[in-house]
Amino acid sequence: MFREILKPLASLKLALILLAVIIIASIAGTWYESKVSAEVAKRLIYGNIWFDIWLTFLAINLFSVAAIRYPWKPHQTGFVITHAGIIVLLIGSMIDRHFGVEGFVQLHRGVEATDVMELREQELVATVDGVQEAAHTQFNVKSMDKAFKVKSPDPAVKIEVIDTKEVEVYKDVSDAQTGPAAVHLHMEGPMMGQQDRWLFLGDNFEEGPAVLAFQPGMPPPANPAGTGTQILRPRQERYYVFTKNATEPMISERVGEPTRAVVNLVIDPKTAVPTLKMQLLGKSFDIPVKGNEKTDYPLMGLDEWKVYIYGYFPNFRMEGGKPVNFNDNPDNPAIFFDLLGPKVMADVEKPLAKHGGGNMAPGTGMGGEKTNALQVYLGDDGKLRYFLKSRKDGDFAGEVVLSDKKELHWAPGATFTIDEYHAHSSTKMAWRPLENVSKDNENQAPGLFCRITVGNDKKEVWLGQRMLKPHTDDHTGKTTVELPREIFEVGGKKVGLSFANQFQMLPFKVSLLKFSAPANEGMENEMSFASFESTLSFDGHLDWVLLKPDAKILAEARNPQTKSDIPDILEGGKSRDMYGAIIAEDETQITMEFLNRQTVTVPKTDIAASVQKTRKIYMNSPTTYPEVWYGPWLGTTYKFSQAEHRMPVDPDYSGVQILRDPGWMPKWVGCLMICFGIFTMFYLKPYFNRRPEPVANAGGKQKKGSEKDKGKLRVADSVKS
Repeated sequence: MFREILKPLASLKLALILLAVIIIASIAGTWYESKVSAEVAKRLIYGNIWFDIWLTFLAINLFSVAAIRYPWKPHQTGFVITHAGIIVLLIGSMIDRHFGVEGFVQLHRGVEATDVMELREQELVATVDGVQEAAHTQFNVKSMDKAFKVKSPDPAVKIEVIDTKEVEVYKDVSDAQTGPAAVHLHMEGPMMGQQDRWLFLGDNFEEGPAVLAFQPGMPPPANPAGTGTQILRPRQERYYVFTKNATEPMISERVGEPTRAVVNLVIDPKTAVPTLKMQLLGKSFDIPVKGNEKTDYPLMGLDEWKVYIYGYFPNFRMEGGKPVNFNDNPDNPAIFFDLLGPKVMADVEKPLAKHGGGNMAPGTGMGGEKTNALQVYLGDDGKLRYFLKSRKDGDFAGEVVLSDKKELHWAPGATFTIDEYHAHSSTKMAWRPLENVSKDNENQAPGLFCRITVGNDKKEVWLGQRMLKPHTDDHTGKTTVELPREIFEVGGKKVGLSFANQFQMLPFKVSLLKFSAPANEGMENEMSFASFESTLSFDGHLDWVLLKPDAKILAEARNPQTKSDIPDILEGGKSRDMYGAIIAEDETQITMEFLNRQTVTVPKTDIAASVQKTRKIYMNSPTTYPEVWYGPWLGTTYKFSQAEHRMPVDPDYSGVQILRDPGWMPKWVGCLMICFGIFTMFYLKPYFNRRPEPVANAGGKQKKGSEKDKGKLRVADSVKS
């Protein structure tokens, strides 16, 4: 009876239909992955409920095919193993798809450890009046349609997503009773496109080739080109050169015609000594940086040409609009220098100031030199005036007329407009859609265009994806995650919306101790990195090295003449314990880096004991955690892989992918069973199906055999006769 029930489910026609649909679905899924995205393929096919049902029917069909043949014959061994292997493989796949985890963590060096893992899916969380229970709508923004409904905690509030697009964050300014004065500046031109910016009273910063400012008082008198005095001034170009940036350096100031010099900053990989390489007017120069800072370095063979190096920064950063050196590790080397040549006729300018930072004078750049500028002034009479400075056309000034276009003389065909003014303003962050999507835009994020309806009142707003904000309680050590929420008032109700990645708490904490990206030899200036390597710490564990009491480095730490070169952790030679990350090791020595980023190299002959707890991950070399022997086999541990970087802009960032695959073991066992079953069917089947040997041999002696076999042999002998 059991066999009769299973016969329809074991039908060959049913198997062909199931396989045909799965093949067609797989082809469609592959097309979606290549043409659209993997998220869309997952939503429409692989992650859909109908695909699970279809695979379940296939597993039932395979089971029925084998079950109706029970009890199995020896020659069916391979057949049974193969079908069982496919079923086990399908079970493992379903376990992985429903209970597996794929997420990521965004780690920054020097930031406290985190146990929050962000998932690939997002959610839109809605609250009403801050007291209604939050309603969660889960989705993946890359795979969603342009419009979908959102769960609302209040039946009177209807929330819809009517469009999805990349957006950017900006300051939305409105009138207020108190607050700083603000003007809205709109600039556009064929070279710069369209740029909008709010200027608040007291703002003063650089925007591309110009200085923008809004300050109280009256503008200085204008001095258009041709009305001033021209004098002879040295040809001059100011360069900012980075080893891990584009091949074209930044040039912020120029007097005279362009020199078209080719400059590169090269760092010796062994000694970390910087050299400025330059090709100018058919000649090549190798300029040592150290020892030539703050001095004129003549270019031999080119009369009156020289280089003035303002500063070299092994680890360049911009802080407060000024270049600073983060530390002496050559992680982001940069150089700032002037190329000076023979004198040419030029307008009278304020003499170039040596690099020293400080506040900028009106119409001056980062080094104090005169540059392009657009400054808005708020007079005591409450009127707005502007002062425009162009290195090419001179100075212009006048009273501001709202929405009146004026020419920007430093950019061909460009204009500026001040189209909005608030005597007192309040600000909040808002989002707007992007017309031109660029990976270099740090303010860019996936966005949702939401419509909120309460009765007859309706409001449409853009909402951008925000970063999660985890907080760790200092007393309990527990982590809570704050959802960044934006409040909109519609129909007398306060509707809060939060758009962020879904997250999951890890059973441990992970932090980034070091991130490095060595460049390919000879390709340092092309941003061609050989690999990316992250050193991770789990649950605060660090590498430990115990020095021998007579270690040479301890003696050096006690010596007043050498202790200044010893890391702070060994200052005075009082401690033999070193905690940090072992970043390099060979047969003779190890190099350790401490949390304060100091490094030390110790011969192994000076080491009494060492324990390495940190983990390194790089391309095609992941690691797993927690450390249990059965974890990788059963898929219960988490696998960490290097997935993202922001070099050379942010050398302290590492994006790490996290995978947990509990269906790993059934999938591999199923694959091995399929391979062994196929091998059995093709190569071992003759041994399972072997016939008995003949009863008689040439000598007339009989061998053992059944009566049935003996009868067959007699018939065969009669036929031969």
